[in-house]
Amino acid sequence: MGLSHAVNPRGFPRAATWMVSWAYRRMSQKAGKVWREHSALEYVECVADDVKRGKWTSYPQSVKLKRGEVVLFSFIVYKSRADRDRVNTEVRKDKPLVVDA
Repeated sequence: MGLSHAVNPRGFPRAATWMVSWAYRRMSQKAGKVWREHSALEYVECVADDVKRGKWTSYPQSVKLKRGEVVLFSFIVYKSRADRDRVNTEVRKDKPLVVDA
């Protein structure tokens, strides 16, 4: 991955129990497939299960992590900012990701 790529966080770090994180992973795999079908270069989901609390700030502190929870975070890599904007516009229109409110 070169410096010319654009990286976009998808959502914000969040806390979840291991059980919830598996359900989240299944949903995330579906979302990642859709983003890649629309030309995103990578879709990465991260589970931080051993991150230490920082002295001033950290992922565990940012989500008010409780015992038995892990931090979930994702990001997407695009060819460029323009490509990011195009891909995200297409993804918003994609039927598999439309959620009824």
